[in-house]
Amino acid sequence: MKQKRRFSASLGCLTLIAVFFLAVSAFGLAYQAKPAYKIEVGSRLDEPYVLGFEAKEPAEAQRGKEWDGFDYRWARSESKIDLPGLGSQPLTVTLRVSPGLAPKPYLKILVNEKHQVPDSYLVMVTSEDLYELSFPVPADWFADGNLHLKLQSAVWVPAEVIPGNRDYRKLGILLDWFKVEPAQQTFFPLIRPPDDIFIPLVISSMLVLLIFLSIGLTPPYALLLSGGLLAGASYWLVFDRLNLTELISRDFVRSIFFMWVAVFLVAEIGSKVYKVLGLKVTRREMGWLAAIFLFQFVMLWGFMQHPMFTSSDLGLNIHRLQDVMRGNLLFPQELPNGQLAPYPPAYYLLLLPFTNLVPTDDVGIGVLIKVASSLLQASEVFFIFYLSGLFRHPPNRVKVAALPLEREWEEGSNWAGLLAAAFYTVCKYPYYIFSQGNHTNLFGVFALLLFICVTTGTLSYLSRMEGVKIWRALLVKPLAQPESPSSVSKSTKTYSSAPLATTPTEVAEFEESPIGPSLAQRYFSRLVERWRRQVWPLLAITLRYLLPLALLVLVFTAHYGLFLFANGFMLAYVAILGLWGGRAGRRDALYLLACYVSALLMAFLLYYRLVLNLMSSPGNKAQFKLTLALVGDIILWLWRNMVYEFGLIVVLAALTGAILWLIRPGWRQLGRGITPLGGALLALTLTVITFALLSYLIGLESRFQLYLLPLVALAAGAFFGRLWRSGWAGVLLVSAIFLFQFLEVLSFWLSRMTYYF
Repeated sequence: MKQKRRFSASLGCLTLIAVFFLAVSAFGLAYQAKPAYKIEVGSRLDEPYVLGFEAKEPAEAQRGKEWDGFDYRWARSESKIDLPGLGSQPLTVTLRVSPGLAPKPYLKILVNEKHQVPDSYLVMVTSEDLYELSFPVPADWFADGNLHLKLQSAVWVPAEVIPGNRDYRKLGILLDWFKVEPAQQTFFPLIRPPDDIFIPLVISSMLVLLIFLSIGLTPPYALLLSGGLLAGASYWLVFDRLNLTELISRDFVRSIFFMWVAVFLVAEIGSKVYKVLGLKVTRREMGWLAAIFLFQFVMLWGFMQHPMFTSSDLGLNIHRLQDVMRGNLLFPQELPNGQLAPYPPAYYLLLLPFTNLVPTDDVGIGVLIKVASSLLQASEVFFIFYLSGLFRHPPNRVKVAALPLEREWEEGSNWAGLLAAAFYTVCKYPYYIFSQGNHTNLFGVFALLLFICVTTGTLSYLSRMEGVKIWRALLVKPLAQPESPSSVSKSTKTYSSAPLATTPTEVAEFEESPIGPSLAQRYFSRLVERWRRQVWPLLAITLRYLLPLALLVLVFTAHYGLFLFANGFMLAYVAILGLWGGRAGRRDALYLLACYVSALLMAFLLYYRLVLNLMSSPGNKAQFKLTLALVGDIILWLWRNMVYEFGLIVVLAALTGAILWLIRPGWRQLGRGITPLGGALLALTLTVITFALLSYLIGLESRFQLYLLPLVALAAGAFFGRLWRSGWAGVLLVSAIFLFQFLEVLSFWLSRMTYYF
């Protein structure tokens, strides 16, 4: 075993060295490409490259159907253009400018604060027309590979020049666009990459390899995947160098390092956590789960780090968190749609301790919200896997061996759970919510899934107490008392044949020998034993009873829409367990009903009593008559929504998986009614259907698709799990479907990244 580990470690080190040389070669060759770049100033894509300019014109609100597409920015007396990571090479820079109505226009350009562009290239004409100015930039003017242009121009005030104008800004030149073109298209001379971009790229490549090794991939497969990512990064470096270098400059290496640490800890410790929760999970399964978690986090946070990412409600959440930091828990302002609605502060209160780690300005708070929401959304894959594991092996109701199921796909790794978690990450709707910036909705889904997992686990624990009095089970055996000398059998006594101590030295040594623990040691040992056998079991059971209650309060105060949804879910859950759960289900229903009433009262006292005026505002009212045609329209509308938001193949797989759940043998033989997990999934299904109807009939915006997604993923995972276990053909088919879903979601996410809602 030791030799095998040494060989594996040696192979991993050799792979790390190979990736280092591959990264140096690939990125070095990619930098020899000499593409041209053109930045449309005033568009949504110019913000990382222009500093000290006025706001883009026309404004976003004025870009309607009659807009001709012309956009621009006004410079000030001193403005800057930053183009990082170009590489030191001879360039030709072209600006399309207009001096406006400046009486004596002039333009002065400094390259990297040291070199001035000759005035012969920057001849300004007194005219409002746009014209182009081109000038060369030698390679030695920006030896570090980063081009910085400082524009100094004459200014004019519109209010002083145009009669009746009230614009008192000091405007410089008007800049429409600028482009950078290589002056030499030949391969030589070679371009030296910038150190501040090239070195982080190489280090990040090695950290990516460590991530692949941590999730359990063998060194050859890790090397193959690392090579594929190196090829993709090199392609990006050739054709979109500006955006990549802008991303690298944002603590990219540190982020990759923390990702590696997180993946390693999840893969190593996750199986132990699941074991405590009652599921047996292998190291290989945790490696897959860690990879899925990382994939989801990178897809969300990594893309939101893109310099062009915008979302409408991100600013609203930033200001809401800043209000909470100032002690204001109410949010009575109007929403972007002009309506009033309460924003419960649970999400912002949970973020409050972490605000000390970031700057308190809009940028720092925005980064915190993006990271937190990405982590919470990625962590939901562990909940999906846990629910799939509970569904696969109903705990403590009947032994797994007694279930008359098809053992060939039930044994071994939980591929149904892994594939459910994987397909949970490649559905469009969460990315749509992220692009809108509705982070409290996303936190609400996290809180609801956490509550379902904890509740089903707690009720499964309570089922073990069936037929046993709980407080009687807490009674422990009395502490062991020391045996008296009379209780020791004579046959167990041993007598030494050594002579008695006769000399004073021997007697002193005998008197100084220890005779047993002291009084303090015996007191503290008994105290520890009493804590371990009496206090801690009682405390553990009490906490397990109170944890669902605390999480339900969190669910109620996570989001106003979730508050309405959770009320319907809890009522349905209690009714299902009370009607079809048998004796254990009726006991669980009483426990859940007590939790529901207590949590509802606590949520009302903590927050909702303060916003009764908002909750009682008149909502949407619609009159309709339920007809067969209306039912058909609702079903068609729901089907189209599911196909668009989750994908046709995934929806069909989910329907097939649901049918497999219903027809699987063994349910009637359980004899104890519906399980807590089955009741939770059924209650969630009924609640989703109810709120979908309300959304269609009266326009209630509840984001029910977010709560439908876990059901779709679990059902689709059940079907895909069977396909995967059927053989290599099934593995290839499921992999192809996942790749298709990923490409579709990637295209959708890229299109939404720069879309302003």
